[in-house]
Amino acid sequence: LAITKNSGVETEIKLSKPTWIDRAISMEAIEEGERIYEYQIEALINGKWTKVCQGTAIGHKKIDRFKPVFTDQVRLKVTASVEEPRIRSFSIYNTAK
Repeated sequence: LAITKNSGVETEIKLSKPTWIDRAISMEAIEEGERIYEYQIEALINGKWTKVCQGTAIGHKKIDRFKPVFTDQVRLKVTASVEEPRIRSFSIYNTAK
């Protein structure tokens, strides 16, 4: 549905209209080592950021599955890292089509 990249503790995706999502794929830029130790994925639901999943260590690629949510904004929020996090890509999907 959408993909983005970023450096920093938050990486956000804004969709053109609300849609159902149930998967996220995060990839860390690991050329200088893995930096992310804890993270959570949040969706904006009824005007409030709501945690849909959390995890540890993203590394090269991490696929997160979660209960379907209807939203137009999603963010990857790094809650623990060594140095500034570097996100190679963050993408969201609806696999329940």
